[in-house]
Amino acid sequence: MNNIEKVVHTATAQFPGHRYLLAVSGGIDSMVLLAVFHKLNLPFEVAHVNYQLRGDESEQDQDLVHKYCSERGITFHLIRADLQKNLDENGGNLQKEARKIRYNFFRSLLENRSLNCIVTAHHQDDQIETFWLMLSRSAGITGLSGMESFSKTIFRPLLPCSKIEILEWAQSNKVEWREDRSNSSNNYQRNVWRNKLLPYLQMEIPTLNDSVHLLMNYFKEENNEQKKKVQKYIDDISNTSFITLRDYDQLTIHQLVILFNYFKIPLQLIPELTKIRFAQKGKALVIHASECSFIQLIKEENGFYFKSIESRSLEPKLAISKVVSIPKVFSKHELFLDLEKISGELKLRRWEKGDKIDLIGTPGSKLVSDILTDAKVPNNERCNQFVLIDDKRVIACWGFAIGRNCIATSTSTSIISVRKGH
Repeated sequence: MNNIEKVVHTATAQFPGHRYLLAVSGGIDSMVLLAVFHKLNLPFEVAHVNYQLRGDESEQDQDLVHKYCSERGITFHLIRADLQKNLDENGGNLQKEARKIRYNFFRSLLENRSLNCIVTAHHQDDQIETFWLMLSRSAGITGLSGMESFSKTIFRPLLPCSKIEILEWAQSNKVEWREDRSNSSNNYQRNVWRNKLLPYLQMEIPTLNDSVHLLMNYFKEENNEQKKKVQKYIDDISNTSFITLRDYDQLTIHQLVILFNYFKIPLQLIPELTKIRFAQKGKALVIHASECSFIQLIKEENGFYFKSIESRSLEPKLAISKVVSIPKVFSKHELFLDLEKISGELKLRRWEKGDKIDLIGTPGSKLVSDILTDAKVPNNERCNQFVLIDDKRVIACWGFAIGRNCIATSTSTSIISVRKGH
């Protein structure tokens, strides 16, 4: 068994029973990956993305992969995306948009086809390129530690193999592949490292790759150690959507990076979060990231609340009925109003900044925000606070306060009971 075959066999032996989705572009790396998986008789399906960026060449890439799979009875999945048209109409970064398209496609196949993970053909040379690319971008330990062989749903069994080994295997096993001309273009930063900088450095310093591997292994070990320390905070946020200021203050910058990366929160918000550490409670940072399940980071009295889309409750309906008289004992969940004092239609809506109520027993009015503050309602829960209104005024801050203008009394002749419905 060839070394590449041994590497793949050993890597896949860790996951007995797994069914794989191979991402195959038609280039040498992914075609060797495909051929090795087929030779080892592993259970897999194939996914190919045609971005239609290179005209006939893109079509020939698709035809090659499809033909290979068809001749061997391998399940083949295809998505065609007019990437350039999408960029012209909506803007954006080509590499970023291409990645979004393919991984959305891959993940949908994982879910719908009961597959366990996406397999990519990243190899040892890719790992070296990534190190230098991350270094040029001032990346931290996480970036410099390189790609993991298995990360969430992405599996990279060829990481221990060099490009030369892959080329030799392809030639000795008569694997057909296609060259992507864009790989020789230095318009992309990775290609500058691949085609110009690294060949020069490796020629001048033959042991350079060995040194890089040593550094990456050190960074990987340190990163794994830091991940273990951060896991407690990840679990806390996952379970409670909250981290205390005491815990937050113990995190190093690198640990914050791990935390933010885990939840897919943009790293540029780390300095902003540090700024509001000593701000008044209620200060919030908005998260603009489609992959992140959180939409805001809110400063509370003793910590930060991670607000998700799901934390915003559905707007309740009103249950209104006529009653003969008001009860002797009242509940804050049921209001008794004088129908003749109400202007127009009663509605429940979320409270807004500036809302105020003419409270019972006070000469003036009070802001709803002050009512919630007095009641010590956390800022992260205030988005679910409703007020009862008519066409003229705010009648009540539901569950906390009622105004004097519409409340029913013993002299009222037309009384209604108002409750939250379902």
